[in-house]
Amino acid sequence: MSEYKTIRPGLIIRSALTSYSGYGTASMSLIEQLDKVADIGLVAVEATNGMPPKIAEILQRPLVKQVHCFLDIVPPFSAKGKLKETLSVLYSMVETDRFTSNIDENVLKSYHLIIVANKVSQKVFGDLVGIDKVKVIPLGIDTNFFKPVKRNLDGNIKFACVGYMNKRKGMDLTMKAFQEVRKKYKCTLDVHTTGAPLLPEFYAIDDVTILAETINREEIRQFYYDHDVLVCSSRGEGANLPAIEMLSTGGSVIASTWAGHEMFMDERYAYPVRHKMVYTNKKVKLFGGNINFIDRTWIKPGTRWAEPLLEDIINAMKDVCENKDNLRQKMDNTYLLREKLNIEKVAKDFWDTILEFKFNMQKK
Repeated sequence: MSEYKTIRPGLIIRSALTSYSGYGTASMSLIEQLDKVADIGLVAVEATNGMPPKIAEILQRPLVKQVHCFLDIVPPFSAKGKLKETLSVLYSMVETDRFTSNIDENVLKSYHLIIVANKVSQKVFGDLVGIDKVKVIPLGIDTNFFKPVKRNLDGNIKFACVGYMNKRKGMDLTMKAFQEVRKKYKCTLDVHTTGAPLLPEFYAIDDVTILAETINREEIRQFYYDHDVLVCSSRGEGANLPAIEMLSTGGSVIASTWAGHEMFMDERYAYPVRHKMVYTNKKVKLFGGNINFIDRTWIKPGTRWAEPLLEDIINAMKDVCENKDNLRQKMDNTYLLREKLNIEKVAKDFWDTILEFKFNMQKK
């Protein structure tokens, strides 16, 4: 019997390979899956220690000689544009209702296809390049790594926050809500931030612990396991991978349903809260000095994002503390999220979308 060798397409991927950023973490999970269907060459925008062994092995390979597709997984302002005449795909997202002024519109227009993580991003990119060139595929989660673990809810509720705690993450709202809830209920709030030190008064709030050390993938997973509910008072999110990871571990999440959150927030396993659209130039004091962590140089006048209603955050946190049977049910239902955003399923949808687009492009 003759043996046939399958010819795998050559795929160049340009992305961050970092465990502390959403783009980097999402990229590495996707790359591991795409390596099953394509010969991959990696161009690292940034790389750090602690990457999965498979990613390290792919990174050391020589770049593929025959390139069938170029995939750029970066924020809009870091996009480099298409790779010669190769089918070029941008996987990106936005956190506000319009682009910042530091993006190059011609660069974004040069890609053949743009894949985004949420519908708000689809509209923003679609208004520039045409909606037919923009497809929505949410970030996937490695459910074999972020496995569900039952929480012991007999004691105090343990709230948590994870991320770069700047103005966009709504840390001011979370602190106000926690202080109000703590007046009646016994609970704790642990904040793991990768940003600058927060205001001194935040560190003085009883039952609040703020951590800033760098931790690896296993440690962040344990951080999720050690807590019950992630409070995500974000004003803008392209995806919010920590929230997805928390849900995958069997915990629950409090968040709005705008932009990136829209793709996974569901009252069957989480606590959706209402929001109002606000301008990004609204001043919020989180840090000492003049630090605001919103680059006013690049924000266009009139740019908006979604601020969760403080009253709703408070009520959701109270409900968590009061109704633990409801919380247990939500935790049990997180299997729905794992089924929806399993990285193997998401990667297949991602690759099929690229192949379908290429097929339709060749027919024209």
